[in-house]
Order: sequence, then structure tokens, then C-alpha cells
Amino acid sequence: MTFFLDFDRTIYNFDSFYTRVIQAHPLLKEQANHAINLPSGSSGRQEFYNHIGELITLGKISFPPKVLAQHLFPDALRFLEVYGEQSVIVTYGNEVFQRTKVEGSLGGVLISKTIYVSDTSKGETINNTFKGTVPEGVFIDDSPSQLESVKAYCPHLRVFEIRRDNNTPTGLYPVIHNFSELESLI
Repeated sequence: MTFFLDFDRTIYNFDSFYTRVIQAHPLLKEQANHAINLPSGSSGRQEFYNHIGELITLGKISFPPKVLAQHLFPDALRFLEVYGEQSVIVTYGNEVFQRTKVEGSLGGVLISKTIYVSDTSKGETINNTFKGTVPEGVFIDDSPSQLESVKAYCPHLRVFEIRRDNNTPTGLYPVIHNFSELESLI
């Protein structure tokens, strides 16, 4: 079985990282305080994340792995230590920024594959990556639009909505709150 796992807010506590690291960074503070008030997924937020990617590429900012690793959800790390070789991380956003967080935080954890998505949906990208022969497995994400896309492009995958926040679940998919709950369902 293959586990297709979202990164931010599934494996990685992005909200904690944003508050403690991004908003505190001298080069990012002002824009970060503005961007946090924009709707999640908005073009303004994406432009800010692209700006962070550019600063990383230019060597103007960096995030030490030890700092990045502090924001992994402990249950997710434990799950990946057991199932990492069966896991594919599917993460959306600026590739440089996402790659920095994924590779920096997971260090020596063995992961089967990481798929970086920026221009299409996760469902379409997964389907294209595996050339239409997506292995049997499960997909976990907190984004309703990404859950929908996976259901459309990879209908044989079992889809779970993860809620680590106080947002109301969509009601369309089974809900889990952590990886221990997932393990009891598979």
C-alpha cells in the first residue's frame, strides 16, 4: 500500500512554523504580517511564498534543519519512520520553499518519493507522475479542493481528510486527526 501524504498541516505544523519563524524573520516580518491576513491559497499568499523561494535561491535567507524539524507533528514523524518507504509526499506551492521545508525537516527519514505541485492539482499531478497507473493506497490532505482532485483523477485511492485545526470537515470524506487514527483504519 502506498501512502500519498500532504506536507503542510498534515506532516508539518506550518502554522507554528509561520508564526515562530517566518513572522519573526527580519527580512520577512513585514510581508508575513500582511500575508497572514490574506485568504489561504490566495494569489497574494502565493506571491509571498514565491518571494521566500526567491530569497532562498539567492542565498539571502535560510532555515537550519534543526529549526525546520521542530515543526514536524510527532505522530507524523513516527508514522514516516515506520512507513516512509511506502510514503509519497505530495506538496503544493513554490518548489524551492517546499523543498527547503521537506528536505530540511525530514533529514534522514527515508521517503519513497516527493512530488512538488505548483501549476495543477495534486490529483492530476499524481496521475501524470505515475502515467495513469497509480498504485493502490490512500491519500491524506486538509485541502477540500485537493481531496476532490484526487478523487477525480485517482478514484481508486482511499481519501482521508485530516483536521489538525478547528475547521469544520467537509463531510465528504472520512476524517482523521492524526496518523494513529489512520493506522487503526487501514
